[in-house]
Formats: sequence, C-alpha cells, structure tokens
Amino acid sequence: MVTPLDIGLLKSFQIIFPFLFVFCVVYALLTYSKFLGENRALQAMIAVVLAFMSLFSDIVVETINTSAPWFVLLIIFMVFLILGFMIIGAREADIMAVIKNPEYSFISWWIIALVIIIVIGSLSHTIAERKGGYPPYAPGVNATLEEGEELAAQESAFWQTIFHPKILGLFVIMLIAFFTVSKLTSQKD
Repeated sequence: MVTPLDIGLLKSFQIIFPFLFVFCVVYALLTYSKFLGENRALQAMIAVVLAFMSLFSDIVVETINTSAPWFVLLIIFMVFLILGFMIIGAREADIMAVIKNPEYSFISWWIIALVIIIVIGSLSHTIAERKGGYPPYAPGVNATLEEGEELAAQESAFWQTIFHPKILGLFVIMLIAFFTVSKLTSQKD
C-alpha cells in the first residue's frame, strides 16, 4: 500500500544528485583555476565526462549520497552562525573582513577539517556497508555479529578512533603549533 511517506520513487533518482554534484564541482574548479584557459565548452565537456564516470562507481555515488546531508547540516550551521552575528549588530562587510583577515585563517582550516571528516566518515561508512564490517583482526569485534550490528560497530569504531585520546592530543598539539606559528609570523604594526 502506498503511503504519503513512501520514498520508493525517489530512490530511482538517486544518481541524479551525485551526477549534478560532480559536474558542478568539477566545472567550478576548472572555471576558477583557469587550468584549461577560457574555453568554457571544453571545461563543461570535461565536467560532464567526469560526472558520467563517477556514476560507474557505486562507492562514489553512495559516498556522495551519504555525505550530502552532513554538508547541508554544516552549511545550515554556518548560516545560522552568521545570522547570529548579524542579529547582535555585525554587518555583512564586517563579517567578510574578519573572514578575509589572515589573522583569522584558522576559520578556513576548521571548515576544511570538518569537510575532510565528513568525507572520510562517509567513505568509511560506504565501504563498511559494502564489505560487511570489520576485518577479522579488529579488536573488540565478535565474529557472530548480525549484519546491522556489524555496520553499527564499524560506525562506532570510526567515531572511537576520531575521539581517541591520542588523536585528540595530536589535534590539540597541532592547534597549538598552528597558533604559535601564526602569531610568530604575523606582522606587527
């Protein structure tokens, strides 16, 4: 029986978003970098070819479909953060001045780090679904787990790795080093 919440028809169009995403990203990068000159037709043709090639890999399609909601959540968070600053009196020009200021370049690095975490997490989730869970040498994994439990264990292991004390310690040390180098190399007026 069909219900208003049935999304079975939408699953038929799952490949459209990854195709458009790869096309837009590749075309934007080629246009921005001017790697191939000013020939927009060549840039569009290469973007279309790469978008079609990405559809041949199920892992790429599933990774893009898995990471898309996380990117939407990240963008919504950033928009609300900017709106919060604007509510307390900051103008758009002030916000852009802070973002473009080299002293606050750590904001860009945080966004890049979040994007990398989203991509790696989505890729590991997709590969875990494909391979059926852990390799046999992984610690703490019972070989008698059900299929859904294996996937949950794989996702749990990813987040346990990210939040492991050694990884967090490395992250803190890298942040301290980044801020130290940033402050030492900043120009004094």
